[in-house]
Amino acid sequence: MHSPADSHDRDTVALMLESEGPGGAEVVVLHLAEELRRLGNTVVPVVLTRATEKGWLEAECERRAFAPERVGIRGALDWR
Repeated sequence: MHSPADSHDRDTVALMLESEGPGGAEVVVLHLAEELRRLGNTVVPVVLTRATEKGWLEAECERRAFAPERVGIRGALDWR
């Protein structure tokens, strides 16, 4: 029997987060990134940040062999 992960082409997945932690959301993003990679997908963590220096999430992504992208933002984000 094949799982759904076996039956589709692998994708590139961007995981975006505007906080740099460490905290619960950041840990969830890291675990999700590792599982998606384990399933054969390419994962690109995207850190939306106002900071000029590398934060915890970006450093942890690099430590786990991901190549995070940093996107500078100004002000608060409103997804509505």
